[in-house]
Amino acid sequence: PIYKLEDLAVGDVLNGPAMLADGTQTIVVTPKAKALITETHVVLDIEHETKSEYVPLLFPISASCRF
Repeated sequence: PIYKLEDLAVGDVLNGPAMLADGTQTIVVTPKAKALITETHVVLDIEHETKSEYVPLLFPISASCRF
């Protein structure tokens, strides 16, 4: 599914595969990964192919582009 970031609440957890989008970015949540929505970030837990460990990655949910 595709989700608008502004429609998600703090604390929401989305299971991949999924896409999260807003006006400036698109975040792909791969299969077996989870996305946790925080007040200022999207935290992705990505499962390793060879291990059952998770690696948290932080992505800011706001960005700006200058041309």
